[in-house]
Amino acid sequence: MVLLDRNEDEILAAVESGVLAWAWDIACQASQRRELRIWRGSLLAVMHGERAKELSEDQVYHSILPPRAIRTTELQRLWSCSSTHVSHLLADGSLPADARPRRSGTMSVTRVEAGLVREFLRSRRVTG
Repeated sequence: MVLLDRNEDEILAAVESGVLAWAWDIACQASQRRELRIWRGSLLAVMHGERAKELSEDQVYHSILPPRAIRTTELQRLWSCSSTHVSHLLADGSLPADARPRRSGTMSVTRVEAGLVREFLRSRRVTG
């Protein structure tokens, strides 16, 4: 909203009309409201008065996801959300994670396979 200087309703209309072509709702299953995340390429195009380049789904996901298992701390950063939000996505089964963290104790890291993150995003894409 800040980058485009538009209110929530205008952003939602831009997402649903396809002007902001790559957006996802990352809300937890029990959530009462949407948690929209918009791909940077879509935002930049609108900021410059253009439409985002027509890219394939693979090209977009390749630009935002590493080709390996993704740490939950990385998901927090990628999605600009809290650790609590990611924990809720794991707990409600929206994101299946590696059942065995790579380390134990304070250095334990939960990872989600990149393919599962991609499938989560595919299932949560908001289209017009």
